[in-house]
Amino acid sequence: MRGVTESLIRFGWAMSVFGVQQALHLATPRRGWDDATRELDGVSHAAAREMGETLRSYYRAGDRLQSGLVDSVARLFEGTWSEPGKRMDELWQSLDRTRARVQEALSEDEEEGS
Repeated sequence: MRGVTESLIRFGWAMSVFGVQQALHLATPRRGWDDATRELDGVSHAAAREMGETLRSYYRAGDRLQSGLVDSVARLFEGTWSEPGKRMDELWQSLDRTRARVQEALSEDEEEGS
């Protein structure tokens, strides 16, 4: 029990200090953002490696979902709004691609589990 307690506290402290580091990176455009991206991805991948296969499949599906949503929102704000109908069509297409990516991730994981 003592080991688990120490590990939980160590993890919480590490995440707090890591969060401060990321905040400092975000305050420094360009290079700091690149560092934050690399480090955050590293921690995400390390956490995913520690997950069991079932949770990892949910993680991958959620990761594809959030990635697609970020892409969709980014598309909303790029370019001009001179053709709002075209912009909305692009948004719906992007959301449809996101849905397909999530379904694909879930299907891959069902096939691996079989």
